[in-house]
Amino acid sequence: MDQERIVNLRSNKLFTSVPDEYINKIIPHIKQLTFSKDDFVFHHGEEDNRLYLLVQGCVGIYNPTRDGSTILLGEIGENDYFGELELLDGLPRSADAIAHTDITLLTVPYDAFHVLLKDDSSLSFNIMQQLSLRLRRTNQVIAQEFEHHSMDRSSQLGKMSRLIEASKSVNSSLNIDTVLEIILDTAIQTTNADRGTLYLVDYENNEIWSKHLHGENVGEIRLPIGQGIAGYVAESGETVNIENTYDHPYFNAEIDQRSGYQTHSMLCMPLRNNAGEIIGVFQLLNKKDDIFTDEDEDFLDALSAHASVALENAQLHRNVVQNERLTAVGRMANTLIHDLKSPMNTIKAYTKMLQKEATNEETTELADEVILQADRLIKMVQEILDFSKGNVTVERNRVNVEELIMTMFRFLSRDFKEKNIAIDTVLDYSGEWNMDADKMVRVLFNIAGNAADAMKDGGTFTIRTYEEYNSLVFELADTGVGMSPEVRSQLFEPFFTHGKRYGTGLGMAIVKKIVDDHGGQIDVDSVEGEGSTFRIKLPRA
Repeated sequence: MDQERIVNLRSNKLFTSVPDEYINKIIPHIKQLTFSKDDFVFHHGEEDNRLYLLVQGCVGIYNPTRDGSTILLGEIGENDYFGELELLDGLPRSADAIAHTDITLLTVPYDAFHVLLKDDSSLSFNIMQQLSLRLRRTNQVIAQEFEHHSMDRSSQLGKMSRLIEASKSVNSSLNIDTVLEIILDTAIQTTNADRGTLYLVDYENNEIWSKHLHGENVGEIRLPIGQGIAGYVAESGETVNIENTYDHPYFNAEIDQRSGYQTHSMLCMPLRNNAGEIIGVFQLLNKKDDIFTDEDEDFLDALSAHASVALENAQLHRNVVQNERLTAVGRMANTLIHDLKSPMNTIKAYTKMLQKEATNEETTELADEVILQADRLIKMVQEILDFSKGNVTVERNRVNVEELIMTMFRFLSRDFKEKNIAIDTVLDYSGEWNMDADKMVRVLFNIAGNAADAMKDGGTFTIRTYEEYNSLVFELADTGVGMSPEVRSQLFEPFFTHGKRYGTGLGMAIVKKIVDDHGGQIDVDSVEGEGSTFRIKLPRA
């Protein structure tokens, strides 16, 4: 055993030139220790009076910092030594020694080390030489750490500056469409992505949607929550950062095949508001000359707070403007009703008088039409007034569906005939249903009026009724010009008009309000150049 220790001792760089007589003298005082990987050989602050000679393995010397982290000062390899400073100055350990691998050590006690140091000048020279080398390495490590911290601080300041500029940009407008564009452009430019999409979450329809694509083609995308990578992020709240999108199980390669665009890397992150709720999803593609990093994720996470506030402000502004416009419309409607009722009642009274004196059926029908149109005019203005005040209420009664459709048909027939529009009715359900008859006639009539506007050169308007999953379905289809995705996405918003020179933009908003108040659902399918189909579902209860 002593012979093995002599070999190990002689192999150590500290004892390379020490005479054999001193080696033999110190051998009885040397002990052998073993440590497993990640074990502490000693901790900083400990009172330890031993010199350590590393026979096998690797040890890291770490200096603790005030923030609780550590700096690696250096690694000690085989046939090297450590722990000599504490034997020289008598102070507690100033660093941690941690085994980087399983290690074998020889320990030299304080007394034996000092006797040897006093008697052998070669040992003193070796220590001075090694101290000088280690001091140089330590200086280099400190300089590197300082440079690293300096670069890190500069990077942090740069990110802070970019975030401040991004905050200014996203808060520079109160137009919600403009805000969405600014948020997406900021995310793309800062992360150096090639392109991207900002989806918003529509919890009512369980979808994510976007009409703000970065590129030449601007259109609307709608995906069910949970579908695709963006849908998965919206559902789970997890960040997806992948170098190769084709390796991800949720990636849909068909999109690349249809568009001709090749997606390589992707960063997909949730956009959260201040309450932590997911209100959108960032999807950035193909970082230029690199891959998306943790810093990119940190920036988007910080941007989310500013973006959500900007979106909220834009939405509040939009609501305020709409409320002001509704108030103005309400005042106008109130005045119109006051001014119209008297002349309309007079027209109706005289029409009834003429109707009594009519000698043929056509005159009687025309008189009925005048009375119906007069009532319709008053109801339309009253409807706008009620909507502007939020007073659209429904009074459900047992209504015969076939009679309801026939009432609507009477309203439409003459006008549609003049416009060369055929009406096709398919009543697969013609029984009774609980609903507000007057309100539902208004719903069907408003949709039919829009259909007529979409068929300027004539066409066919189809009204179909059927029962599906305990709901009554009204299906209204036209063969008109259809709608673009942008128009379809805003169809039910107040004051949105398209293709109508004198439209108020409230007709379809009122339609949706009435359907919602029935506890129902309305949706629309439309293809440009082929026509549109509205489906209204009213639950039985």
